[in-house]
Amino acid sequence: MYILLLVKYPPIQGGVSANCYWLAQALVELGHRVTVLTNAGEVEDECRINLSEEDLGFLNGFRIPNSIKVVSTKKDSEHYFIPQSNPYLSKLISLGLDIISADRPDFIWAYYIEPYGIAALTLSKLTGIPYVIQHAGSDLGRLGLTEQMKSIHQEVYRQALIVSTGQKHYPYFESIGVNKDNFARCGFRHLPGDLFYPIYSNSQTHGTKILVYGKTGSQKGTPQLIEAIKLLWNEEFDVHLTAYWGGRNLKNTTRQLLEANIRKECIDVHGFIPHWRIPEAIRESDAVVFLENNFNISFHTPGIPLEVLSCGRFLITTEEIAKKFPNLISIKNTIVIDGQSLESKAIARAIKLVPKMCPELNEKDFLNASIVYSQGMNNLERFLSIIQARL
Repeated sequence: MYILLLVKYPPIQGGVSANCYWLAQALVELGHRVTVLTNAGEVEDECRINLSEEDLGFLNGFRIPNSIKVVSTKKDSEHYFIPQSNPYLSKLISLGLDIISADRPDFIWAYYIEPYGIAALTLSKLTGIPYVIQHAGSDLGRLGLTEQMKSIHQEVYRQALIVSTGQKHYPYFESIGVNKDNFARCGFRHLPGDLFYPIYSNSQTHGTKILVYGKTGSQKGTPQLIEAIKLLWNEEFDVHLTAYWGGRNLKNTTRQLLEANIRKECIDVHGFIPHWRIPEAIRESDAVVFLENNFNISFHTPGIPLEVLSCGRFLITTEEIAKKFPNLISIKNTIVIDGQSLESKAIARAIKLVPKMCPELNEKDFLNASIVYSQGMNNLERFLSIIQARL
């Protein structure tokens, strides 16, 4: 089939963007044609992944070069209207019409409702091409609750050929008038086994190497982590933190780092890292810190724990996260901290445990990404067969 993906995509940072990137690769590897339509080229600097020339080439295909056509909206400072805003939706719809007039896709696949799902609904109404909508946690837990937008969001779900969702959300969708026959779950996981694999090393010749990556902020435990590194430095514990940080709170994080006055040799800060380079960064560390706490969307399920544990490294995380992965996280691969009262001293104690736990590394205590990815590909093929039967 020929599929128009209307999605977040690198250089946008985040789990949805990563999943959409590997979804595009998987679809091509299954023999489908794919065009990606996105506004990723206009992503703000604080949410932008740092891409090298080589990385830019990977946008059009990771294993199969130039197999994916990527069309992005572009910044246009010469044209504006009042009140001032960036007309992402109009740009995506117009570019989508151009794509469709040149090469009509079998269906449109939108992932994330703003603005992609709404653009898909509009394109479908204008061209008659059916669309599939896949939602993220924030679509239902935050954006979908907004009084000024919830009516159009609900219409996107009602008009879709398929709504990709989990069973726990069925009651909500049925309550807004979505036919239950239109529910299906994609079930694709973005953990390619040829990238996410463990390399075990029990030698610690350069101290304890800690990695953190993603957005910063209080809900990510960033202030407490910075304070924990300072405490360890004061105790003369040999630790080095590598951070791939960004997001709208980065200025506050930079200020906190300066105020902490941590030795430069203790911490190395970079911008967001491309998803395909994350496994190598994980394997170069002894443990990864992921301190999400008091997150305002209860059913949000981040991918970082799966990424870390598939690369055979310890995870230092909160109870809030540990409870979301009960069949994966154990005392052998994870150090769990109380996230309700997240304290820098507790984080420091957890980091000091890492050297003692490294000799106990065992492959059976971690995640086999090859199996996960294979299962995900099977799920994707089943999902596509459901769509194809409805076209």
